[in-house]
Amino acid sequence: MRNPGGDGPAGARAGLKLRLPGPSDPPSRVRIGEAALGLCEVADEHHVRMMNRLLPAIPAQRGAGRTEAAAKEAGPEDLAEPLPEA
Repeated sequence: MRNPGGDGPAGARAGLKLRLPGPSDPPSRVRIGEAALGLCEVADEHHVRMMNRLLPAIPAQRGAGRTEAAAKEAGPEDLAEPLPEA
């Protein structure tokens, strides 16, 4: 603009610039990065809550409750699953 003093709506545009796209300090790259990290934290907390809620409902593998000594005493016939009958 050749004559900035004659720009009546300059103040209104400056206010809109701050309100609509957001402030220029910190830069948008920093604000978006912080927002993404915040979302990651929320997602991690949600993941932990879901694992704690679902983990007891998932059955353990067969033999998972056996002790190491009991596993050593077991013979091969105890560990093999029976074949389906034809």
